[in-house]
Amino acid sequence: MDTHLRRVAISIAIVIAAITSSSHSGNAQLFRSRSECEAWGRARVQAGTSRGYECVKRLISRPFAQSATFNKNVIEQMYRGKRVNGQWQSSDMYPGGLAGAIRRQLSKGELVGGVDHLQKGIARLAQLKNIITRGKIGNEVLSTSDIKLARELHDDLLAALQTKPNR
Repeated sequence: MDTHLRRVAISIAIVIAAITSSSHSGNAQLFRSRSECEAWGRARVQAGTSRGYECVKRLISRPFAQSATFNKNVIEQMYRGKRVNGQWQSSDMYPGGLAGAIRRQLSKGELVGGVDHLQKGIARLAQLKNIITRGKIGNEVLSTSDIKLARELHDDLLAALQTKPNR
């Protein structure tokens, strides 16, 4: 099996394992803070409607990394937009970049912009997993804050891929 096919197979296996896991992150909602999310989860457990809840931070607006390579090769590929007068202006159709497009595609059962974002999401998930594991992108060692950002992007993308289809 050639390298490309093996990578695709591994990526698909990662997504399948994540989707079939017992994580509750696919039920993520938007909260102003982690404490608000945890309070909501505790209330659900006390009401008997849930056995537990994992808070997931959704990255609605485009994050910025310290590493120029990480910004260019990962983040700019996940969030559409451009700089105008020194300010970032998003051109994403739905908030959340690639993860937002995947959530929309799975929840509505329609392509976003006529494009299937699932394959791109699977590839980015594998790329982020590699960056987190190695602690670097290419030969550039990432800062602690950039590795944390990679984890947040990974978790947000994984939660998006776990969105329940509404078909």
